Amino acid sequence: MKKQWLGVMGAAGLVALLGVLGAPAQAGSMRADVPFSFQMGDKSLPKGSYYVETEQSKILLLGLTTGAFAVGNRLEKNGNSPKLVFHRYGSTYVLREVWTGSTGRSLPASRQEKELNPREVAAFDTVVIPLS
Repeated sequence: MKKQWLGVMGAAGLVALLGVLGAPAQAGSMRADVPFSFQMGDKSLPKGSYYVETEQSKILLLGLTTGAFAVGNRLEKNGNSPKLVFHRYGSTYVLREVWTGSTGRSLPASRQEKELNPREVAAFDTVVIPLS
């Protein structure tokens, strides 16, 4: 009887542990399909599917073949939908903001972006990719 009770409690504990460990990863993870390669800070990332998670001051951007993280300044706006905001300079895309709802993170300019001439900086386009 004691062995059965220990077996049931052990199984229940394992199920509870797996539930606790699995839930946050799914609940906080959002996905975006980025159709172009881009810069995030000083990293070059390829086009592809990315999972986005925020953790206090960090942004975790997880791709199928690559992982990256960045630290950004907190932004707040009401009613924003989850999205990635890129600045496009010709054929160069730079990730500048990550929104997970009403809060987001502003990423610092990359080295490559800082080296652009003022004409290119003034003529950038904004490209938005929704997160789901």
